[in-house]
Amino acid sequence: RFEAFTAAAPPPLAVEIAQGRVAGGRVPAAGTGGLEGLRTAVRPLAAGVVTASAAHANVGDAAALTAALRGVLETLGAEAGAEVTLLLPDLTARLAVLDFDTRLARRDELEPLARFRLRKSLPFAEEQAVISCQALGSNRLLAVFADRARVDEYEDAVEAAGAHAAAVLPSGLAALAAHTA
Repeated sequence: RFEAFTAAAPPPLAVEIAQGRVAGGRVPAAGTGGLEGLRTAVRPLAAGVVTASAAHANVGDAAALTAALRGVLETLGAEAGAEVTLLLPDLTARLAVLDFDTRLARRDELEPLARFRLRKSLPFAEEQAVISCQALGSNRLLAVFADRARVDEYEDAVEAAGAHAAAVLPSGLAALAAHTA
């Protein structure tokens, strides 16, 4: 589910988890005439409920995070099992731009290339890494990576709140993608 770059259309629901708050939004269905149906919701989080880190536990109070997520989802009118785009705190994931001397291989070979190049610089065990890649030209690669255990903390909270994380990415990258779309 850790898909920083995806060709599929994202779900109309998105939730962002950050230190101090959970925010969410629902975009109106395509062809409904602009943003008139846009819905948003925000729930505050107490200090320590979420502490973003690439290498250490992030969720200090799972029950409080789940309650905030549930409140946001209810305000947005999400049905049980609704698919959401989950936006993680930026400090949970890392970005790397990798240059190669030769032309990049097929798309299905990008992740193994990135994993090989990043294996010694990861702040966690390589086998724990979830990686999403995007080619930037013929010999440059943008890789986004996170520790599977950190991503699981957030996905578990979303599941406990009654939704399903269909796509997961850092919030800063989502903002960049929205800006360039």
